[in-house]
Amino acid sequence: MSSQFSISEKPTHNVSEFEFLHDPLDKNAKLGVGSFASVKLAKEKKTGKLYAIKVVRINFDCYFI
Repeated sequence: MSSQFSISEKPTHNVSEFEFLHDPLDKNAKLGVGSFASVKLAKEKKTGKLYAIKVVRINFDCYFI
């Protein structure tokens, strides 16, 4: 059994194309939190389509003793 498929390029987006839906009283605005990132709910301005966007915190201030 063989199947053929093609992988299209992933569309690229800029953060300015989205509106982050942040309401401090809405627990669904932040979908998840981890040690280095959080996942937030955002709406694409052009289409109104909802996305889950991972926001990664980059901090290079690590000290080893």
